[in-house]
Amino acid sequence: MAAAAVIIITFALGRAVCAQQDDKAPEFGSVAGHVVDRQGKPMEGVQVSALPLEQINLTGKAIFATTGSDGGFLLHQVHTGWNMVCVAKEADLYPDTRFTVSTDDITLNAIVRVRPGEAAAGVFVMLGRKGVKLVGSIVDNRTGLMVQDTVLLLYWADDPSKSIEATADLEGQFEFVVAPRPLRLEVSAAGYRRWISPVIQTEPGEKKSLTVRLQPDR
Repeated sequence: MAAAAVIIITFALGRAVCAQQDDKAPEFGSVAGHVVDRQGKPMEGVQVSALPLEQINLTGKAIFATTGSDGGFLLHQVHTGWNMVCVAKEADLYPDTRFTVSTDDITLNAIVRVRPGEAAAGVFVMLGRKGVKLVGSIVDNRTGLMVQDTVLLLYWADDPSKSIEATADLEGQFEFVVAPRPLRLEVSAAGYRRWISPVIQTEPGEKKSLTVRLQPDR
């Protein structure tokens, strides 16, 4: 999901941080590997992260690496134990696979075991199919003016448990890049009736635009 909306997810804050701990520390190791597309072509500029599966990320920090021209990456400061390697390149409509709403094939996320002070090498990650970009604005149905302080809930129409919650920006704009599935969007704001979209049909690589018109309570 792009920066136009603020993700409300506790396990990953989506913020890269500078390396401060040593990979040799007992609670950390590293992960090295390559990212390719569905044809096996190395993918440059992919954001790679590791999501701990056995423990809570107490630091609240997401550690990212970006692939080079050969698709290679090296992640430092990865928590020991089992981790899921997640990828994203939203500029090319590859969604962030840390979020369930963004991938319809979770098995493409590599699972690796990181040992203290060691590097888990040779990790291979294949990108899934391209997602859909959903962009839009939220306005007052009577005045046409932008509505602020809105909460959005986007989910798969056939499986609402696959969802993501976000807030629109200060100008009432929002943007999502998610898996190309049938979707629904709910929008709520103080002083307005909750808005629920009809099912939004999507295709891989597609961009859809919405104007959400909220009806005042009175």
